[in-house]
Amino acid sequence: MTEFAMALEIAPVIIQRLDGTIVFWNSGAEQLYGWSRSEAVGRKSHELLRSELPVPFETIQAALIERGTWSGEFRQRCRNDAIVWVSSQWALHRGAAGEPESVVKVNNDITALKRTAEALGESEATTRSLFEIASQGIMTSDCRGRIVAANAMMEKMFGYERSELIGAPVEILLPENLRASHAGQRADYLMHPKVRPMGTGLDLMARRKDGSEFPVDISLSYVERKQGGLTMAFVSDITARKQAEHEREQLIGQLERALSEKTILLKEVHHRVKNNLAVIAGLLGMQSDALEDERAKEALKETQRRVMSMALIHEYVYGTEHLDRVNFGQYMRQFVDELSGSLALRPELITVDLQAEELNLPVHRAIPCGLILSELLSNAMKYAFPEGRTGEIKVRFARVQGDELTLSCQDNGVGLPDGFDWRNTPTLGLRIVNILSRQIDGELTVESSPAGARFELRFPDHQV
Repeated sequence: MTEFAMALEIAPVIIQRLDGTIVFWNSGAEQLYGWSRSEAVGRKSHELLRSELPVPFETIQAALIERGTWSGEFRQRCRNDAIVWVSSQWALHRGAAGEPESVVKVNNDITALKRTAEALGESEATTRSLFEIASQGIMTSDCRGRIVAANAMMEKMFGYERSELIGAPVEILLPENLRASHAGQRADYLMHPKVRPMGTGLDLMARRKDGSEFPVDISLSYVERKQGGLTMAFVSDITARKQAEHEREQLIGQLERALSEKTILLKEVHHRVKNNLAVIAGLLGMQSDALEDERAKEALKETQRRVMSMALIHEYVYGTEHLDRVNFGQYMRQFVDELSGSLALRPELITVDLQAEELNLPVHRAIPCGLILSELLSNAMKYAFPEGRTGEIKVRFARVQGDELTLSCQDNGVGLPDGFDWRNTPTLGLRIVNILSRQIDGELTVESSPAGARFELRFPDHQV
């Protein structure tokens, strides 16, 4: 048994007919659910496992027939009546004549992940509760020094209603003789924001709504946000210093743990998505090896390649500190090497000249760009140089204007067939390229001559 086959035996894999009748139940499924293979085969999976599907089974079946795949998360019950959450990937298998025959399901246990998410939600709720009920005054302000949020203790401490505080300049909380100098101090802080006490070594004074002044201790923090950072101020009456400092430390710890838990969760999500896509690609490869029809084998291998191009994106994401974007130039270099290897490209016959700027793309735009690159480059490798011809493929990725990017693939091969309409082609690969180009608001242009073909995609650099 190969290493991949062993991995598939460990992963819970179920194969069922279209009506849900189980025809295959591996040891991974036995371990996860508790039913043996002989007990499960012949039963309907959604009845045996009491699956709480997110949509009706008929809707899923229709999606499978239309698209060939479906994925979702839902709850099921094991033999011992324990509840398990699974991330399920479904792939439709068709017969030689193209008729739907069965569905391959890979169910990954995400119960622990769901519990982590629930714990994270409880942690965030706890943090919000601590913010509101803290015995220490807490407020946040934007880069203009306008108050964004304030808790109940700020109202009590300064005598203002919350509606009076929100949107007001922070200087209303200072004695009048300190307001002018504070604007400059605030600007200095925003140049190098960090957690620190305010006015170290000084006796700070604050001013209530009624004009009375009182000594305070203030610590500052800074929260990075896409729409602009926030300065967070923790304000305490100096007479309750020790108790206020203790609660402040607890609150900061809660905020830091919440951020750490969220980062870990996001990394785990990308890691699991990559693993699931790799399993699906492996299943497609195994199914391809089992077929005798060469056209069907090639179609499955092309689908496998598309799945792996998406898996590589998620691998990049969870391997870096940035969870929302991909260095697409680095991705292209690795992908071109892997594609050349998978197609057994002979460098003495066909060379690939790759020039790619290291530009970041959001994940939801990097995935379609990766699929477009996969289709264009693989087509050039397979069809541009028939009968052992030599040649070169040029691949480029760059910024051409301030807010526009270009991705191009050019070869000096035989060119496209006469009369070939790339906008209305029955070829699945170019149909995918057309659809994905529109998805990212791009414009695809194609040039062809006896000296070769050139595909160029221009699209806006949307970072969100």
